[in-house]
Amino acid sequence: MRSVSFLAGVAAVLLLVTSPNSVTAQDKPPPPAPEPKVDPATFDVTQSWTGFDSAIASREYTLATNADELAALWLRHAPERIKPRLNFDKEMLMAVFSGSGYEAEVKISQIFVGRRYYIEVKCGDKPKEPSAKPLTPYGMFVLPKVLAPIVIQELYWPDREGPGWYTLVKTFQPDGPLLKQHEWWPIKHWAGKDSELGREDGKSEVVATSGSEEWARLWKLHSPKTKPPALPGMVVLSVFAGNTKNGKAVVMDDLLISKDFILLRFHRESDTVAKEEKFSKPFGMFVLPDRNDPSEAEYTLLFEELESTKIDENGTAVPRTKDDPPRYEAVPQSRIHISEYKKKESDD
Repeated sequence: MRSVSFLAGVAAVLLLVTSPNSVTAQDKPPPPAPEPKVDPATFDVTQSWTGFDSAIASREYTLATNADELAALWLRHAPERIKPRLNFDKEMLMAVFSGSGYEAEVKISQIFVGRRYYIEVKCGDKPKEPSAKPLTPYGMFVLPKVLAPIVIQELYWPDREGPGWYTLVKTFQPDGPLLKQHEWWPIKHWAGKDSELGREDGKSEVVATSGSEEWARLWKLHSPKTKPPALPGMVVLSVFAGNTKNGKAVVMDDLLISKDFILLRFHRESDTVAKEEKFSKPFGMFVLPDRNDPSEAEYTLLFEELESTKIDENGTAVPRTKDDPPRYEAVPQSRIHISEYKKKESDD
């Protein structure tokens, strides 16, 4: 097979050299436009429109990255209105349609920036007594254009006495086709800055739970005043970042799966524009789908955290900038394990 591939490659090269239609240096297409550079601190909504009278009456999430896509979207949404004018060299439009019968305003609750851009939205619940004429809420949000995956996650809160969670609803690749959702992509996640767990020295701790009892025990230590969400038998990868200056959440950058291991790469999201210096304990909990496959029930779990510092030419540790290539450091599982939590709880 290797020799066949090699011969095919030689034939392709000969064809390019001998073909009268081969491309010359003068005919080469221009180089691609440089990727838009967006400072993570400025990746935010620059314009928005919300309302309750869209012609689109079903739940939908759309990303328009050029004029043709916007025109097609606007024709379906509000054909009688003048569509907005955007500079698609620098901007893109994310649209969220709640569907008929919802009455809450569509909102973006927060945006996390990593190697992917996580946009968390809220559409609300259907009211128990809907309006006589069903509403069709929508939200249009203009964002800086980026050539990176856009992950839209929506808040679900079925049990008002317990915590809500964000679940993945759509993933986009703005410069190409829709990304295919990986079957191992987390189906739910919780993230925030107010965990009761985490080390005072700010070193990250990680733990994996695979059963309802372990999950309930971990949640009780993480958030004693709230009821743990029901997750029968599902695997949850949890990261507790510990004491972090102006910390906001733990964000997943990559989830890599092989037949032998699961690798979770993450970073801490911090408030870079905070006026005051406050410490918090960010966390992230990521629920994996239940495969129910005994042949794949055991994996080696690996965790890596994005390094926040680098060593300069003087041998001094300095903060990494957005222009530095990402570099991840292994987080040993031995730092934390469910058995340690069991012991800690029994000691309290």
